Amino acid sequence: MSRVGFLFAGQGAQHPGMGAYLEAVSDAVPAVWLLGAQALGQDLRPLLFAGPQERLNETEITQPAVLLTALATLAALRQRGVDCSAATGLSLGEYGAWLAAGSLLPEQALPLVRDRGRFMQEAVPIGSGGMVAVLGLAADEVEAICDLVQDGVAEVANYNCPGQVVVSGDMAGLAQFEQLARDRGARRLVRLPVSAPFHCSLLKPAEQRLAVRLCDVEIRPPKVPVYTNRTGQPISEPAQIRANLVAQVSSPVRFEQALRAMLDAGIDTFVEVGPGKGLGGFVRKIDGDAKVYQTDDEEGFETTIAALKGVYR
Repeated sequence: MSRVGFLFAGQGAQHPGMGAYLEAVSDAVPAVWLLGAQALGQDLRPLLFAGPQERLNETEITQPAVLLTALATLAALRQRGVDCSAATGLSLGEYGAWLAAGSLLPEQALPLVRDRGRFMQEAVPIGSGGMVAVLGLAADEVEAICDLVQDGVAEVANYNCPGQVVVSGDMAGLAQFEQLARDRGARRLVRLPVSAPFHCSLLKPAEQRLAVRLCDVEIRPPKVPVYTNRTGQPISEPAQIRANLVAQVSSPVRFEQALRAMLDAGIDTFVEVGPGKGLGGFVRKIDGDAKVYQTDDEEGFETTIAALKGVYR
């Protein structure tokens, strides 16, 4: 019997039309949209379904929009008989994993991530920092290049999968990093369409504000293991979870390590819950035999239901 891990995407997965099909496949979804509107004080459905993309890309909107779509998808999966034995997420997506495990309440998590997005954006002025994906260099090579940067900040932000690492920093630091990386044989460098240099030391001011905000949020022990971004390993004590969510803001995302730990624990099937189809590619680069499903569209959702209904344990 398959052991299923749920994966939740972060910023970058958002797109007009996300979640638009869900009411057609599950009658559990309208209640989630209503909960979201009540928790956030606005109905995000028009923006989710029709955009524009530029508005969806604003960090303070992106984070609750992606998480709300994931919540609605999670409700639809469970109503149709698919659940998980473990979960993880990429950056913002870790909040989806904690929701799936029952550690966070949706009505608290949605406004929390909206504030998280605002704190992160306000920590660094728009246009003064960014992120670049590095393809074709090993993680230790990227780390060594970051150490050589002297003109600004360049730090590893994401360990996504073998051969793909993301670096965050200010514009001067990224420019010097890119030149050094080209000189050392990087196959490709891709500037990411983000509005801030996430998961690096420049985001420390956001951590301080998030720590205060989290004092008002109830956190419960998880019902299934959640593999964290900071270490790639599960944690379960509410105090640990709270501290982890604070430190996660400026710490690198060790997504590859989390996936490897899940595979080692016997998770052999992965479902991307909510918008996006990219996380499955990371899984396949680590283990080509793992099964991967997505729920970004109705076809993917129905394929997931047909394959996994009732077999997640």
